[in-house]
Amino acid sequence: MENLAINDFLSIKSANIELRRINVFIGPQAQGKSIISKLIYFFKEFPTEIYDSVVESKDKRQFDSSIKSKFEKIFPSYAWEKSQFIIVYNNDEYAIFVENKKVSNKYKFTITYTPNVNKALSAGRKVFASYLDFESESGLSGRSRPNIGKVIRDTVLSLMFRSHDQPRMEHVIYIPAGRSFFANLQKSLFSFISSNIPIDYFLKVFGSIYETTREPGFIKQSAKGRPKSVQKLVDDLLCGIYESEKGQDWIVGARGKVSLSNSSSGQQEVLPMAIVLSTWPYIISKAFVRSFVIEEPEAHLFPIAQAKVVALIAAAYNEDFAGGDFVITTHSPYILTAFNNLIQANNAVRSFADESASEVFEIIPGDQHIRYEDVSAYIVNQGNVTSILDEEYRLIQADAIDEVSEHFSATFEKLIGIEAKNNTSGEWDDLI
Repeated sequence: MENLAINDFLSIKSANIELRRINVFIGPQAQGKSIISKLIYFFKEFPTEIYDSVVESKDKRQFDSSIKSKFEKIFPSYAWEKSQFIIVYNNDEYAIFVENKKVSNKYKFTITYTPNVNKALSAGRKVFASYLDFESESGLSGRSRPNIGKVIRDTVLSLMFRSHDQPRMEHVIYIPAGRSFFANLQKSLFSFISSNIPIDYFLKVFGSIYETTREPGFIKQSAKGRPKSVQKLVDDLLCGIYESEKGQDWIVGARGKVSLSNSSSGQQEVLPMAIVLSTWPYIISKAFVRSFVIEEPEAHLFPIAQAKVVALIAAAYNEDFAGGDFVITTHSPYILTAFNNLIQANNAVRSFADESASEVFEIIPGDQHIRYEDVSAYIVNQGNVTSILDEEYRLIQADAIDEVSEHFSATFEKLIGIEAKNNTSGEWDDLI
């Protein structure tokens, strides 16, 4: 079980979050949903940071410095350096503590962790040092060398995940909001991601992922293991077929061919997300398990299209070999409703006899069903993070979905009441 506890960090006053395979955070803007998703990314990437430090020959002091630097890139220090906070992540195997504590008149920022993390770093460095010695003494060619990357990964993971038989490194792909940003880069995307332009950390990281995803060879490789139903979802979301030609993205629809930069805002937002979610989960890897953090999947999309994005996420969740986790931040109650439909499909199938289950599959395909036990859902508002799971009905609570409708309905009813009152008053005036 994974758990994230946050106390007094930026806009989050208090949070105790149980992380499962699908984690949904909903709430008004500027309440801290992205803070939570970025923290999850930071902590899940920790084993990868250890691996990178090993192959870069960093010692413990240099490793500690690098993870502090990464944290400050994600969360600029000017926003929190003069406030006390503590953040704790644990997953039953190891724990990480991020703290800014006031000592006398100064603040001390620390990132500490349980001993097995340090053991993994130390063991990995020893393995890599032995490899370098072996390489220099033997003079083996590249083809003859042992797969040192695999050996280091196995060493690090065996110490960090001692209860797992064959652990894989978690590769977390962060899909940020503002994806239409990439529509106008196109051929200059590589120049952008390799430049020193000051830009949002996650836009730059995603730019590199997106550049790889657009390569024809990568798309072709992913298609080998991708169900046709997934491609159909992508085509429906794009209202056409995606093509990449000479570094340019195109959408071919019923009315012809249009470049991504000239397409609708919805197409510009959804294309980078859709092609990433329809490729990376279907690239078979013995070394990596791929997880995804997705900000505002509903951006610029009609509610029916929002449901198709959720179906795309569910298909990736159900991919047998993938096994990764999903973190979704949203403002949209339609996203919650779409998840509830897929959860209820699984609830129904599990309660029926085999012959009755076929009726459910006709409505929602089995590769889109979601187990309730794999879901966590929270509302983030006014500094607090509250679970909105309904344990009795095994769904996301309807109250969280209905609140928006109730707000508009209440306003509408007040206006109707005013109109009725004025009409009644006018009728009496005519009789006087």
